[in-house]
Amino acid sequence: MNIAPPRPSPVGGRVFGIIRERDPMIAVAVAVAARAGGIRAMEVSLVTPGAGAVVGELVARFRDTTIGAGTVLTAADAQTAIDAGARFVVSPAFDTEVLEACRDRGIAYYPGVLTPQEVWNATRSGASAVKVFPVNAMNDDYIRDLRAPFPQVAMIAVGGIDVARGRRHLAHGAVAIGVGSPLFITPEGARTGDSAHLAAITRAAERFAALEAS
Repeated sequence: MNIAPPRPSPVGGRVFGIIRERDPMIAVAVAVAARAGGIRAMEVSLVTPGAGAVVGELVARFRDTTIGAGTVLTAADAQTAIDAGARFVVSPAFDTEVLEACRDRGIAYYPGVLTPQEVWNATRSGASAVKVFPVNAMNDDYIRDLRAPFPQVAMIAVGGIDVARGRRHLAHGAVAIGVGSPLFITPEGARTGDSAHLAAITRAAERFAALEAS
């Protein structure tokens, strides 16, 4: 089987924010704050109440930002996300039905993998790229080590990634990194959506967005 070389980034940016919120209004607010800091791609997890509406709102609001959906577990979830305007779909693990639903709609699918066998199974089945998750469960050189036998597979690193780890994963060949808590939760653990919280997100976004040029 021939596998195409990885693209510069499959999600429209080398860094994308992963939004998981209990309040859809806060989900939109933190996305606005992250975009103000330079983040040009975001994934809205379907654990967020009203995630479809949040996806639709962000797609309408940000014409220059790639919006996707995450924690997609079923084909029905995928259809809901795509109907809302998601331009890519991410799962914590590989699922054939989700892959087929995305393929039917012409939307990229990035399933979660961790082991070499999972990387190969997802890639040969037609996944657009793979999400190596949780990458923080492995050593900091894991992307480099995993790419050694799979140099043409596009790998997205996700899981507990701070700026230093993000820089390392990108240097080791990850086509993108997905950032959740280190971007959207302040050091104090607040998820209030108030002005101080949003300003902290924008500052964190600026630090992560600087990795686009690394």
